[in-house]
Amino acid sequence: MHGLTAADRARFLDDGFIVVSDVVPAALCARVVAATCEFVGVDEGDVESFARYRAQGHGIVPLHHHQALWDVRQLPRLHAIFAFLYGTERLWVSHDRVSFKIPARLHPDGFRMDAVHWDGDPRALAGSDRGNPGAARGGRSLAMQGLVYLTDTPAEKGAFAMVPGLYRTLEDWLSVPRTDMELRRPDVSDYELVPVPGRQGSLVVWNRLMPHTSLANETDQPRLVQYVTMTPARSDAAVEREALVRGCVEKRPPAWALRQRVSGQLDPEPGPPVELTALGRKLTGLEDWD
Repeated sequence: MHGLTAADRARFLDDGFIVVSDVVPAALCARVVAATCEFVGVDEGDVESFARYRAQGHGIVPLHHHQALWDVRQLPRLHAIFAFLYGTERLWVSHDRVSFKIPARLHPDGFRMDAVHWDGDPRALAGSDRGNPGAARGGRSLAMQGLVYLTDTPAEKGAFAMVPGLYRTLEDWLSVPRTDMELRRPDVSDYELVPVPGRQGSLVVWNRLMPHTSLANETDQPRLVQYVTMTPARSDAAVEREALVRGCVEKRPPAWALRQRVSGQLDPEPGPPVELTALGRKLTGLEDWD
């Protein structure tokens, strides 16, 4: 079902990223796009209306529990890909958001591109799985992040971009004392910034240690993605599981999202209860994998 080979997984473990095309059907992508446009109050077919959305940073939209997002999260092929990369089907899915990145020319403050960053402290993961034969480069953690391109996204449309040169030499980089700012937003001026374009429905998965950003959107259409991440379900993580279950059932944003105070965030989010498949109930912790 995942369509990947052992060679694909080996490259992912070494390179720190993979792009899998045609994972999410166009109809599901379109539903997420429509839900996002409705939430931010723009007309999907009116370019000038995009300027009405006062985007924060690279377009984060505080929408977590719309049914369209859940229909993507509980898609069997999406789960199969993460399961193959992790080496286990026993996974939980994040309650992440979507991104609506308006054309750069429409941005009210001239915002073009977020700084290259990590979504966490790279020291916490580097070397944490050393000795595990299924781990990533140099024994690093297999912790992953991912996104789905909801429309065709060439590089010039604000595509995901990364710095594989720093990823490959991260242990050497971390061996030098670094400031808190460097550990969040490193100076990558000496490295190549590599775009990762993709067709509609493509899934991009990267190791959390990969420095990344998204490029400036130089087109006349918004760049839309849905962030989606899965992690191994742990029998000793009762508090984490309880938070996932409560978040899904009560349509509550994750605690980390509330701490970010993104404008427009509702808690709880409105609308009918989320409808889950049998797979979805396991992915959000409502049912055991056993």
